[in-house]
Amino acid sequence: MEGDDILILLSYHHLLSAIHLGTRSGELEETPWDDLIEGFRKKHPYPRDAIEAYAATHPAGPANMHLSYTTGATVLSCAAVEARINELFFEATDKVSRPGHRAIQGLGKAGFAMQYGVLDRYQAALLSACSEPFDTGTQPYQDVHLLFRLRNHLVHFEPKWGKEQSEGSAYKALRGGLRSRGLHENPLVDPDWPYFPMRCMSYDCARWAIRSAHVFVGEFLGRMGLKDKQKAWESLAKHIENLGDLPGWSDS
Repeated sequence: MEGDDILILLSYHHLLSAIHLGTRSGELEETPWDDLIEGFRKKHPYPRDAIEAYAATHPAGPANMHLSYTTGATVLSCAAVEARINELFFEATDKVSRPGHRAIQGLGKAGFAMQYGVLDRYQAALLSACSEPFDTGTQPYQDVHLLFRLRNHLVHFEPKWGKEQSEGSAYKALRGGLRSRGLHENPLVDPDWPYFPMRCMSYDCARWAIRSAHVFVGEFLGRMGLKDKQKAWESLAKHIENLGDLPGWSDS
């Protein structure tokens, strides 16, 4: 096969990467803290009276590794959503023959897709196909909209002092939205640390991000009438199903 004949659809890889990172964050959360410290001590032989503090703050310590996994899963879940609509517009403008693509060819040729935000591109594609757009006040739109707000706060992070970081008005809507989902908080950080970005970035948050992205795109493809693409996308569900509840959550 010649290189020019290959069309890479990165949206699938983004979501699989998010699933992988989410899984790693879950593995850390289900491991007792003392075991995490001992494993860290074997790799980093610091004095015993200092090892717990190092485990919580060291770049390779379990707390920071966990934050890397959860943040990565969140950002990549959004990347999967953005990549999937961009791929669809590309296939339409590049005249890749697929049922339903003709409905958005005009938008793609006019550069419409790049002029609007990611979720607006989805709405525009549905309207162009004479399909019902998402109700912005209900699911699955509400979850993916909150997901993108979380991603934006992470990517365009603005540091603040103390409680203002967690309780300030800039994060009020984000905090309220995440808490309304009933997500478990990150158990690897001090409960007195700011809710955002430390306590909210948990395994539960990561799997919510992954599932929100997956459900939204799957429903969009169904509304567009792209059944073959919907089936391929929903095949990722078997991997997402493995992101189950952690032991002990039923007692919390």
